[in-house]
Amino acid sequence: MQREVLDMLSCKYRGRSARHVIERLMVEGLLSDVQCKAYLVRHRVAERMRNRGEGKVEAMEKVAEQVGCSYYTVRNYLYKA
Repeated sequence: MQREVLDMLSCKYRGRSARHVIERLMVEGLLSDVQCKAYLVRHRVAERMRNRGEGKVEAMEKVAEQVGCSYYTVRNYLYKA
């Protein structure tokens, strides 16, 4: 079934930009908002640690402020992935 869905979506969005495809999948409810936010949070925390030399807790606190959620939500996204 997964291959069939991939084939169908590949045909439907052939020639479109990645941004357009992702946006359409989000609008159609085929991408989970929660999973997308968790991915964004994990990426931003790792980026802050790597690029700014921040410790994990500090990076998590800053990202929580940026995305408008609690530190504990960020922590859950990181450790329950």
